Amino acid sequence: MSVLWALSPRALQDQILQTHHEAINATLQWLEEAVIHTRAGRNGVVHLGTLGAIAAAFDHWESRAGDPQLHTHLVIANRVQRITDGAWATLNSRTLYEAAVAASEHYNGLLFDALHRNLGTDTEIRAPATHTHNPSQQLTGIVDTLIREFSNRSRLIDLETDRLVAEWTDQHGTPPTATTTLKLRQQATLSTRTPKPETVAPLHQLCAQWQARAAAKGFDPSLTLANTVRRSKKAPFRACDFTTNWIETVASLTRGRVAAKRSSWNRWNLLAETERVCADIRCHTPEDRKAMVDAVATTAETQSVPLNENRYNLPANADIVMGARNDDGAPAHRSQGITVDAGHTVVTQCRLTRELFYVSMTRGRGGNNVHQRKRAH
Repeated sequence: MSVLWALSPRALQDQILQTHHEAINATLQWLEEAVIHTRAGRNGVVHLGTLGAIAAAFDHWESRAGDPQLHTHLVIANRVQRITDGAWATLNSRTLYEAAVAASEHYNGLLFDALHRNLGTDTEIRAPATHTHNPSQQLTGIVDTLIREFSNRSRLIDLETDRLVAEWTDQHGTPPTATTTLKLRQQATLSTRTPKPETVAPLHQLCAQWQARAAAKGFDPSLTLANTVRRSKKAPFRACDFTTNWIETVASLTRGRVAAKRSSWNRWNLLAETERVCADIRCHTPEDRKAMVDAVATTAETQSVPLNENRYNLPANADIVMGARNDDGAPAHRSQGITVDAGHTVVTQCRLTRELFYVSMTRGRGGNNVHQRKRAH
């Protein structure tokens, strides 16, 4: 998207920026509905929904290496209002952290949906980049050579990562694991960061430089736009278009891919992988995409083995009905066997107290609300 934006005339740039903002707003709405909550009670055992989030967005045009990189920093305040009484409380940042990757993947899907809807673009899945496990989704018409021309920052990080990996291999006699490689890449990202320039160049000046660089590499900006914009003849999908068989098949693929990467997983892992599996599917609205991803992830959950099959049981005669959400978004799972999750209490009716009920039930998924059931008179 950044390359397309950099090579576009001002009117089209504004449209791309607006599309980017639409995807951010839809992602924030998803965070408010599915992720952001607060905690109450002793040791924070009760998870409560909120009346929304307060966030500030800051648009940036370029990377530290001077390449086009349209992105927005979203700062979310850690103060939220509880839905129960409107009191201000602290946001549960642990859940927000756990859901970060899923939110990023969801934004990508929403962005390409909006670009398809507003500009008629198509996407294609390309081979993974260096030190990346997942294939990347790119706009059809923006070739890899042009992307590499505007990826100097990534190239610096790749070179430093290669050096750190080689150093690690020499010291330990074996290549680093995927997890260690990721940490080395994070180290490389920090060590290669250069100070930002003290003066900021105006956007029109930056765009002129970027377009000149593209032309010098043999890429006519107007031809690149013609190959990218208003080219799609595909109709986007609605939530009702996805059949049960399709959802079950995609869920099985999603679960298999997650299981190949980790021995246990949670709903956030399934949501992120669902977005990757369905990256090339364009949806009509953000609501359609959310419904599709939720359906696949939920089905993938049912195909998995919960660590504790009693973890989410609700006593039939309970006086308090609580829809609650786990920090990880849903049940944790293992790929083989059933393992009791000792960190969560299994409550039976004979030993049910209000405190134990709170402790056992506030680790579930999906709920933001606490309701008092009215007794019959």
